[in-house]
Amino acid sequence: MSSSLKDADPNLGYLTRKDTEVKLPRPTRVKNKTPAPVQITAEQILREARERQEAEIRPPKQKITDPTELGEYRLRKRKEFEDLIRRVRWNVGVWIKYAQWEESQKDFKRARSIWERALEVDYKNHTLWLKYAEVEMKNKFINHARNVWDRAVTLLPRVDQLWYKYIHMEEMLGNVAGARQVFERWMKWMPDQQGWLSYIKFELRYNEVERARGIFERFVQCHPRVGAWIRYAKFEMKNGEVVKARNVYEKALEKLADDEEAEQLFVAFAEFEERCKETERARAIYKFALDHIPKGRAEDLYRKFVAFEKQYGDREGIEDAIVGKRRFQYEDEVGKTNKRLASSCGSNCKQELQLAIVEGTCKIYFSSRALYERLLDRTKHLKAAEFGELERVYVILESGDELECISGDQLISFIFELNLDSLEGYLSLAWEMHETLERNSTLILMSAVHFRIHQGSIVKVVAAYSDGHVRVYELLDPLELNNWQLQAEFQNVVESVSAFGKALCLSASISWNPQKGGSQESSFIIGFNSNTAELNSSKVWEFDQAHQRWLPVAELALPEDKVDQVYTVAWAPNIGRPYETIAVATHKGLGIWNLGLNPDHDGRLPAERVALLSGHEGMVWQMEWDMSGMTLATTGHDGMVRLWQSNLNGVWHQQAVLEPTS
Repeated sequence: MSSSLKDADPNLGYLTRKDTEVKLPRPTRVKNKTPAPVQITAEQILREARERQEAEIRPPKQKITDPTELGEYRLRKRKEFEDLIRRVRWNVGVWIKYAQWEESQKDFKRARSIWERALEVDYKNHTLWLKYAEVEMKNKFINHARNVWDRAVTLLPRVDQLWYKYIHMEEMLGNVAGARQVFERWMKWMPDQQGWLSYIKFELRYNEVERARGIFERFVQCHPRVGAWIRYAKFEMKNGEVVKARNVYEKALEKLADDEEAEQLFVAFAEFEERCKETERARAIYKFALDHIPKGRAEDLYRKFVAFEKQYGDREGIEDAIVGKRRFQYEDEVGKTNKRLASSCGSNCKQELQLAIVEGTCKIYFSSRALYERLLDRTKHLKAAEFGELERVYVILESGDELECISGDQLISFIFELNLDSLEGYLSLAWEMHETLERNSTLILMSAVHFRIHQGSIVKVVAAYSDGHVRVYELLDPLELNNWQLQAEFQNVVESVSAFGKALCLSASISWNPQKGGSQESSFIIGFNSNTAELNSSKVWEFDQAHQRWLPVAELALPEDKVDQVYTVAWAPNIGRPYETIAVATHKGLGIWNLGLNPDHDGRLPAERVALLSGHEGMVWQMEWDMSGMTLATTGHDGMVRLWQSNLNGVWHQQAVLEPTS
């Protein structure tokens, strides 16, 4: 007894743990694990289940033969519907089925009662109103249907479908005056454009032109948009009212000349005058629009103007239109690629070299630092008005003379300043063309001509072309400005023999090594934005003095990233680091690369990407380093200026984001 009490659980009475244990069967061991000779597929299992499935038992069809059975059937169905409504009161579908069933029994009074009960539950559901009114119309209860539509548009005036259905019913009944009254009620709620246009089309179906004109006047006041005014003017033109159509366009310009869609209005107005054989009016409209619309929104306007001048203008007018269009295209392309407007590099002397890219043409200027601002304004006046200037770069020299380099679609021109005459603090400039370097059938890419001063006085110019070629020009004696020499020409590829077809390059970016150029050999990095993968990856080129040629010493791209198009590159200053730092921007982000200084047996420098930064939405336009080479400023398509900084451990992070101020 003592042992049983000892084993007993006090919470279970007198039962022991042994008595309450659940005995589970032991898992059986599989004696033969070899596969069965006949394998059963899933299809066989499903077929067997389908064969053993019992047939569905359906109730037999019943035929109602007397009013008593009909009453019982109706009572049973109504009870089913009412029970269902009590369970799912908010289910609109149940209410609709219930009401439609009562309609099928021709008990319209009960059907209306169910519709009204449903509307008490959810009157904001416009489907209920639509179904309710359709039932009344289908059974030719016109006044009931009109009453339903009237209540619906009163409670839900912002549901356009209710208005359309109401108006359609009145028009089908021939009640034009009633439909017009419904339209007027709707217009008081100031609907969208489609509602107004439906009202106008309604009046035009009954040849009520004056009424339609009045509705158009109210329409453009309610929706003062370019599209509304253009529709109004086209309406007048269609009805032969040329003077009224012109007045509509003039009123629209008074109100919407500064609108974002003003370009469409100007184009429509000019095309209207062109159809009326008023070419001078059309030309004046085009020129007025080009003077008042920002270039970023005037692309279609330029295209239309050029086509207009080609059709109606003389040679001078055609040339002016084409020059204006080309200026717009180049300025827009620079905005997409690189917005570097004034960067400079120099030595310990007090003179600067200026580079300006104009219409795919590069122009170079020499000036002293004291003339920096004056030269900037003067060259902008002289060249931008004629060509549409895009970029300037300043470099310092010893001579104090000014040299201008202008790169064109197929040429580079060098212009030398003859004298500087001081008169009451004003410096007048005289210029003389010295040399033009031509290259047929290819364009000089924008932002792709850069200077470098080598060994104190030698000036090097590297230019990238639209076919993927790179040219390096050299000026050995700055006093002989007409003695520019082509030092080298090569493609931006690592292999000596290129195996790709004709390349098409949109832009290129070049950055010289800021530390080299004194007694050391020059080197620069270049990357293309082209349709050819071999050209795109950024490559570092260094001049081999022993063999007098430029050699690729590094490629800054991972194997899977070599096809990525390069937006811009920037070589960082080096103060005591055992490696060089270069920034390369592609669509994947901003890559920071460390470039070793000791070449391997093939003459290649080791390169490692230490960071991939992201933040700009889209294209990166420009990058600039500080003097330490540890802080990088970038700007891009998002309009922000972002500062990136590296700590002493080489870890990069975003330091600040600067927003543009108005």
